[in-house]
Amino acid sequence: MSVRVLTWTLALCLLVHPRAALAFPWMIKHNYTGCQSCHVDPSGGGVMTDYGRAQQQTLLETQWGTSDPEGEADSNTWFLYGALGSSRPEWFLPEVSVRAGGLFTRSVNLGATSNEGQVRDVLVPVVMAADVRAAVVVGAFRAMASLGVAPRRAFAASLTPVGDIDGPKLVSRDYWLGAALLEDALFIRAGRLTLPFGLRSVEHTLWARAVTRTDFNDTQQHGVAVAWSAENFRTEVMAIAGNFQVGPDGFRERGGSGYLEYAFAPNLTAGVSSLVTFARFDRLNLEANTLRQAHGLFARYAPSPDLALVAELDALVRGSQQGGTQMGVVGYAQADLEVVRGLHLLGTVEVLREDQRGATGMQLGGWLGLSWFAARGLEVRLDGFARQTPVEGQPSISNLGSVLLLHFYL
Repeated sequence: MSVRVLTWTLALCLLVHPRAALAFPWMIKHNYTGCQSCHVDPSGGGVMTDYGRAQQQTLLETQWGTSDPEGEADSNTWFLYGALGSSRPEWFLPEVSVRAGGLFTRSVNLGATSNEGQVRDVLVPVVMAADVRAAVVVGAFRAMASLGVAPRRAFAASLTPVGDIDGPKLVSRDYWLGAALLEDALFIRAGRLTLPFGLRSVEHTLWARAVTRTDFNDTQQHGVAVAWSAENFRTEVMAIAGNFQVGPDGFRERGGSGYLEYAFAPNLTAGVSSLVTFARFDRLNLEANTLRQAHGLFARYAPSPDLALVAELDALVRGSQQGGTQMGVVGYAQADLEVVRGLHLLGTVEVLREDQRGATGMQLGGWLGLSWFAARGLEVRLDGFARQTPVEGQPSISNLGSVLLLHFYL
């Protein structure tokens, strides 16, 4: 496996950093154990409710000259800073999200045959996928859809055939129709949905999200999901019919996924999740008759109003006609410390062990990040990361890098 391939694989993975899902597991430190009050999606992420937008200002963003940071939100929390005023119907919830930034990576491969191959640097400016999305909430009826442009990758969310062309494309990541019943405790949806599994997080390049294919970027699937939210627990299960934006039909995974999370206290939750899918031909691993499974545990804990700890650990099982049965494990732990209102320091460690071509043993990764919700509709994020990948018969390959993102959400 060449250093050039590994470097560009990592770089391209980071280029498609997810849209503004605003799915933050660390909201547990504000005693938010559920998601349905702030998000139209009962499991979090996607379009925010008016209440969620208000909490975004009062709990997330840096307060500039506000005497009462816990007071009511200003009118500029609404869509386009409230420019539409009262002309926007209450049942219509639109959003716009744009990300742009720069990426630097350094790959060190001491097993390379040339000095040029031993150390390779990549520095590129990037424009992330730009999305417009909206939800409709009328009585028990719910609907949501998104439309955007992905400058790179996101093949599985493309609305038009792309083949192997890695260029700009029109994408729709999720869209669905649903109904909220029994005073919103029961939520039934059908459409293209983010799979209910593990912790929903904006860091879609985490191994736990990438390997289980449960990220926000393009791994959504078509199907039917049922969610239930009670005082102390929440759950969602989904019957997966396949991703109909991918063809031919043999590439489509079918099966099911779900999670159950219990709140032991307002600042402590734990849960289990499971995923089982089958594809006649796995489009990523290029193996026939692939049965893919992931089963795991996750937890969220806030020992103080300024600190949140989250963790997830999943067992991986993959069986195929060519590769037989392969086992693995993936997981991560993350700490979020809010130094002052809106300014977060994040530390993440992650592990991955799975059988794959050219790699053996345990892969280790670490991230240090700064996320600053600097003003209404603006997040600045800076991450530094290091990952080590073992290569069979050669010294391990080290990947180092940093990424700076500006995120505008309106």
